[in-house]
Amino acid sequence: MSSYKPNSLVSIEDKRTEVLQKLQELSAMEAVTNLLLMLFDEPERPENAVEYLREKMGNKRHSAEELVNLRTELAAAKIKICILEDEVNILREKLQSCELKGKLKDIPEQAVKTVTELDSTNVTNEIFDLNSS
Repeated sequence: MSSYKPNSLVSIEDKRTEVLQKLQELSAMEAVTNLLLMLFDEPERPENAVEYLREKMGNKRHSAEELVNLRTELAAAKIKICILEDEVNILREKLQSCELKGKLKDIPEQAVKTVTELDSTNVTNEIFDLNSS
């Protein structure tokens, strides 16, 4: 007995047509055509055409070594952010204690700069410069 079902073929054909229409609306067919033409125009054929197409589409797969380096950089950046956030909190506490003690009467405009515009060394130097004046 055959498993031929005319209704399922119709629905598959409808889905196929729908997908093709959506690809045309999004200009995906044109983009793929252009990528294939770029591949054809390459003077030297790449060893892996799929990887070439991925790279040209902006979906380059990084090597294991690159991924390890990126993860290491990310972890280092997160640690640095935590350290800087701690420094900002310490400096804010120092500033508040100075304000409460009445040491800061007039806050110069430069002291109002946001902490994100300054590195921690500059913030520390500015606070000490304010206290000495």
